[in-house]
Amino acid sequence: MLLLHSYHEGYEWTDSIHQGVLKSLRSPSGMDIRLYVEYLDTMRNPGEGHKEAMAALLRSKYTDRGVAFDLVICTDDDALVFVRRRGEALFGDVPKVFCGINDFTPGHIAGMTNITGVNEAKSIRETLEILFDLFPQVRTVAVVTGSRLAERRNHEQAQEITRSFRGKAKFDWYNELEPADLVKRLSELDPGTSVIFYLNYFLSPSGEAFSIGDSMKLITEATEAPLFVTADFLLSRGAMGGKVVSGHSQGEEAASLALRILSGERADDIPVVMESPNRYMFSQAALERYGISLQALPPASLLVAPDGSTVFADWEGASKKFFSGYDVFMKNVTPMLLIDPDSGAIVDANQAARTFYGYPGLQGMNIRQINMLPP
Repeated sequence: MLLLHSYHEGYEWTDSIHQGVLKSLRSPSGMDIRLYVEYLDTMRNPGEGHKEAMAALLRSKYTDRGVAFDLVICTDDDALVFVRRRGEALFGDVPKVFCGINDFTPGHIAGMTNITGVNEAKSIRETLEILFDLFPQVRTVAVVTGSRLAERRNHEQAQEITRSFRGKAKFDWYNELEPADLVKRLSELDPGTSVIFYLNYFLSPSGEAFSIGDSMKLITEATEAPLFVTADFLLSRGAMGGKVVSGHSQGEEAASLALRILSGERADDIPVVMESPNRYMFSQAALERYGISLQALPPASLLVAPDGSTVFADWEGASKKFFSGYDVFMKNVTPMLLIDPDSGAIVDANQAARTFYGYPGLQGMNIRQINMLPP
């Protein structure tokens, strides 16, 4: 199996997807999988010349040596485009699984066969809803985006969604600003009545690139206003939280699909997982800093503790308590589900349960859909 990443090792999003893939592949499937890993490094080297050089490298390492893969996992948009354009020449008509594809549509895989995967969609609306629930006094929401194509799309999507929030607050659009201008405008905000909604700022209009850490530092040092995000890897860098995409969950889902294909299912027979496996996550430190109680959080929210570990806020009643055994739950080899006792909704499922039931996206389903036994 080839795991083809769009970006580079050390980039937190890519590392998170990678760990999710490894976690699923380590599940008790009984398969002997030899995993090859390649990084296209397109964030640091975005030009077509670099992609041609990477194609030549992969041809030399694998194609010319007769290495035949049983499956290729593509993570993020650039790897999928790379495989769409060059994959058949390099790997033949191998089964393909993608993840991390922003707002997937069938056009992303037009003309491709033997492929399935996992959609990645930002939960902008849900994050705005919880933003206003937690900070009802907010008067200004500053929406921050950069100049990358994906960041421009985030800006356009947010503009469309915020139309339904008119009257809630004033939306200020901090899109495609140079760093000095962004810092100046953020520093002028009243932290008592303003909230930041960060939809990534990794590239300035003049072409200056920012790492995740540098971008978040730029924001958090300029203002003390609460910071909401849509990606889990930002929670350790001063963000409050939101309904976030999870690289780890994306990788887990993709590898689960890969295991089904390697077990005999045809990739084309497996529908693309359109429900992005997003979840509510919040920084425990940020909640305490702004005086937000656990009772105010949505059901089944995950909390990121100061040491980086995750704890689960139980949904039973208003007393919400920590479920500190979440990591044990997720790693248990016995199929386990967390189920809302009132509705029967599956709040979470460990990897063993996803493998056992054959559904990579159990979260959000109802237990009655998979268990026909009487209660």
